[in-house]
Amino acid sequence: MKTLAKVFLLLSSIGFGIGALIALISSFIAMPASFPILFAAVFLAVPMTVNILTFRKLSIARTKREVTGYAVASLILGGFLGGLLILCMDDSYFSGVNVSSENKVSKELNTNTLEKDLTKLKELRDNGTLSEEEYAEARKKAIDKSI
Repeated sequence: MKTLAKVFLLLSSIGFGIGALIALISSFIAMPASFPILFAAVFLAVPMTVNILTFRKLSIARTKREVTGYAVASLILGGFLGGLLILCMDDSYFSGVNVSSENKVSKELNTNTLEKDLTKLKELRDNGTLSEEEYAEARKKAIDKSI
């Protein structure tokens, strides 16, 4: 859905850009009436710019809340489908969810390492290589390191 919203934002930006370019060229061809046509070019450039800004913000946003204002502006100014799709998304479409899943994997890896470290320390204590005090200190360090 996020990719589809980006596609619609880009399509509407291209449409407004072409319209602004046509109005700008027309203002140079029809010199006596150039001010109203030039105003039309600027009028078309504003929604194009808002849609581009929304596209960029959507690409880097970690939560829906970060891009909601841009989506509403796009919805009002002409990027209707793109803005509507963004407003229909939930937070699972944003990159913040991927970061938390990476954190879960990292925690699992740390847990596996901690288990291995504690098992090795227990073996060293059981075979007499480490005293009870050394074992307790090393165990505490291993747990602190994994957290």
